[in-house]
Amino acid sequence: MNVGNFNYRFEGPFANLTFIEDYPGVYVVLGSHTQEEWDIIDVGEAEKVYSALEGHSRTSLWEEKNYEYLKYAVYYCEEEKRMAIEKQIREHFKPCCTPEIA
Repeated sequence: MNVGNFNYRFEGPFANLTFIEDYPGVYVVLGSHTQEEWDIIDVGEAEKVYSALEGHSRTSLWEEKNYEYLKYAVYYCEEEKRMAIEKQIREHFKPCCTPEIA
């Protein structure tokens, strides 16, 4: 799946974390009421994406948004690229569950 007009091909979206590898990368959390239109509600980067999502500190915040469906998409890449991609997505989409970076 493409995220915005960026040239990054994310894998997913996945409803289940078991399809996500424990590799370095960027993840987006998507929320929907209909499964037709998805909102990017969070974005992050991690050395081990599966582990980061499995025990994520903002999981309850995602659930509080009352989306009927939550899914995850991942772009696997190394640290320097991860940080730049995460920043681009944060600035463009301003996800509701992603804290501001000072």
